[in-house]
Amino acid sequence: MSPVVLLLALASLDPNAETATPAAAPQTQTPAVPAINEQEAYDLGEIQAVSTKRRGAALGDYEPELVLDEEQLKAYGASSIQELMTLLEPVTRSSRGGSPVFLVNGRRISGFQEIRGIPPEAIERTEILPEETALSYGYSADQRVVNFVLKANFRSLTMQASVRRPEEGGRTVSDLEGNILRIAGKQRTTLDLEYENDTPLFETERDIRREDGDPTDYRTLLAKQEQASVAGSVVRDLDDTTALTLSASLEDTSRLSYQGLPSVQLALPPSSISEQLYLNAPDALSRTTDTLAGKVGALVDGYLGDWRWTLTGGYDRTETKTRTGRGLDQQTLQAGVMAGLIDPFGDADLLPRLPFDTARSVSSSGNLEGVINGTAWEAPAGSLTSTFKVGFDTQTLDSESVRSGVFSERSLSRDRTSASGNFNLPIASRDREVLGVLGDLSANLNLAYQDLSDFGGLSAYTLGLNWSPWTPINFNVSWSDEQNAPSMSQLNDPTISTPNVPVYDFATGQSVNITRIEGGNAGLSEETKRILKLGFNFTPLKDKDLRLTANYSRTEVEGSIAAFPTITPELEAALPERFTRDLDGNLLSIDARPLNFQKAEQQEIRWGLNFSTPFGKPDPAAAARMGQRGPGGGRPGGGGGPVTMRME
Repeated sequence: MSPVVLLLALASLDPNAETATPAAAPQTQTPAVPAINEQEAYDLGEIQAVSTKRRGAALGDYEPELVLDEEQLKAYGASSIQELMTLLEPVTRSSRGGSPVFLVNGRRISGFQEIRGIPPEAIERTEILPEETALSYGYSADQRVVNFVLKANFRSLTMQASVRRPEEGGRTVSDLEGNILRIAGKQRTTLDLEYENDTPLFETERDIRREDGDPTDYRTLLAKQEQASVAGSVVRDLDDTTALTLSASLEDTSRLSYQGLPSVQLALPPSSISEQLYLNAPDALSRTTDTLAGKVGALVDGYLGDWRWTLTGGYDRTETKTRTGRGLDQQTLQAGVMAGLIDPFGDADLLPRLPFDTARSVSSSGNLEGVINGTAWEAPAGSLTSTFKVGFDTQTLDSESVRSGVFSERSLSRDRTSASGNFNLPIASRDREVLGVLGDLSANLNLAYQDLSDFGGLSAYTLGLNWSPWTPINFNVSWSDEQNAPSMSQLNDPTISTPNVPVYDFATGQSVNITRIEGGNAGLSEETKRILKLGFNFTPLKDKDLRLTANYSRTEVEGSIAAFPTITPELEAALPERFTRDLDGNLLSIDARPLNFQKAEQQEIRWGLNFSTPFGKPDPAAAARMGQRGPGGGRPGGGGGPVTMRME
């Protein structure tokens, strides 16, 4: 169970304001943004909710586990949706392992690039919904849903610049961000620009010392990084019932890291006794990585009678180039030293280097998908709502590498055809007086099948019940069984060897520098995952937004696909072929490519308590005089802020 977190904050913006002001630079470093599944997110258009639901509500009968209104969002102090999602990661992370999917006004979107730079001031409320809601939109059952309900009309130009540096020094992170947003009813235009520069962090800047005498001045804990990106989207109505969404992004990232100084066994004249020396040529063990990634997405949606249809398409391409130094050419260096042609302590550029290892990979994917949802028929207890999805996507991954002068290349492609159906059937209804003694009870069934060109057919199904015996209380239970294939990168990433990686060798009881081998594993097989989930939601005081949620999940995976685990004697005994030692038993290298585990089990209990209520009393006269936010960013008149508390 996670530790208790208490957030106490005052709102800094007038909730009636419709224009954002430039965001202030944050004073603390923002955590890394969780990894997001952009390929799976598309836009469906605004849902026409029934009268019992608010504007922009999501499909399905499941209540949100957390609702954040304008005032609560201000308490987080985020400057964009991308930053807000970092702060909300604990409540959006699925216990089943999937990344969250995103909606806008109850609609799917064409990619995270469509919304990532939107300022929180444009959001009317944010809803976090359980995994079962994802099924109603054609997503898988291991993804939570985040629904952003935007204000009906909004316009903003925001700029943010920040410089962050730890108190101990060593690494400076500088970034500049800009966003243009215009919302006019169902039409929306966004443009995001971002540039970031991170200086390297060396081991010596954290007082790390090594027993083997290897200098730490040229070993990076964090690589030097430079990143620039641009993203934008346009949402327009084509006619009264049809809308079009276009989005695109381009991102260029370069990284430079150092693995230390090259070590050589060198005999210096006139002595013929060789000794180990560390020579001042850090570039000989450096690594550079350049990545260029582009995405485009398109969506058209409309109505066919009472049914909403959506057609989406997209294309992604990522190219990555890696160059890794292997150190100095010891033979050539020794010959040059003995001949008096090379001074090992002189100009480092004259020291002979071994040829660099190189790797290049190009991954691309295209997809086309159709979704239709609506009411199949009216049952006594309510409407039977259905969602049907069919799709086709293709992926290619081409990689080539040169390791120790040996060239190798691999190419892999995968075509996937998929279909799924989701059905929500009301069984009992309090309002319709159908088995009203039970309250509100509904059942959910999801069936999915996909055919992969390199793996054959994979199936999945989910069964669920949603029960509310009393309005403030909601219980849900679900069982899912699904088959998953390894990803293209897990199968076909280029093989990369990283020298001078420090690890602790349990067999000898000492830290050593080894060569770590990473990349894809063509021998991976599919995994079978079975998940049981029990959920509880209690909202006794909706006007005060007091909400208690609790979830239990049990996951069992056969043939689990995972990265190489922590090194232990038991692991080496089970996988001796992954470890290389010399005749004296010294560890030389580890093959850390992903593998299949026979079985993995996990149980998780998550609970949360959320409470929010306004306090104080705003001064209308002061608000009228000022017409904007008061001094120090507070509300006009200095009152009426919220208290938000969340424990999890």
